[in-house]
Amino acid sequence: MQSGRRPSAYAQKKAIISKIFVLFGLLILAIIGNAAYSTYHENKNVNARISQELDAKLEIVSSIQSQEVEKLAIISETVREQNQKFADFLDYDKLEPITTMLKTIAHLHAIDMVFLFDEDDNLLATNRLGTAIENASRYKTVIGAPDERVGIERIAADIVKAQLSEHDFSFDGEHLLCFKSVIHLFHDTGEICGNIVLVKLINANQALADQMARIAKANVVFYNEAGRAVLTSFGFPQVPYPSDRIIAVGKGSYIARLKNINDSSGETIGRLAVALDRQPF
Repeated sequence: MQSGRRPSAYAQKKAIISKIFVLFGLLILAIIGNAAYSTYHENKNVNARISQELDAKLEIVSSIQSQEVEKLAIISETVREQNQKFADFLDYDKLEPITTMLKTIAHLHAIDMVFLFDEDDNLLATNRLGTAIENASRYKTVIGAPDERVGIERIAADIVKAQLSEHDFSFDGEHLLCFKSVIHLFHDTGEICGNIVLVKLINANQALADQMARIAKANVVFYNEAGRAVLTSFGFPQVPYPSDRIIAVGKGSYIARLKNINDSSGETIGRLAVALDRQPF
């Protein structure tokens, strides 16, 4: 007896074709899997490169920000060198020559506002208004903490508006960001006889934003504590806060990296951002 029939030629052909289809399918899956794997690693490498590039650019603009603080510290030393003149004028209530000195400091060093306070933190004169000051008591917040310091701080918008009436800061919130230095003045006895405060605004300081953007080759944004843009190198007046690290401006989309801006007490008062156009990536 025969154990079985041999497969027909048609059945053999069909089996071969089925195997070919299976092998072809496996080949396609292998190609797709390899492409997906390559794409994953390529995207991973691109993301890593973007991250490194953003970190480097943020470090650059942070260094420029620190340099501005250092510049103000140097200017503060030149003011301290005139301590004796200030003290003598204060002893004899000679505020007119003091006002001239304040104006000279502001002009020579491109300082927006220079304030002179007595030992009780009462405002005596400014480079902008001289001694013609209304509601002087509100200016006590300009000094804030009693210690000498140089750094980035907030200043009340109404004070800036009173001193710099030619500028419009109506969209910047209740406080503005600034570089600030508080300098003690001393009598010969060593007692404090007054304070000088130097203020250089970050808001509206377009030269600073453009310098940062030019050197870092990236767009730059300063945000206040409320997340509102107060200075930017973008050609738009209002730049939104990043959402999922993305800033949408006009028809463009930018990848952002941010860093906290802290005052001398360590409180976060704003954030500094760099942004790269997503299009090349």
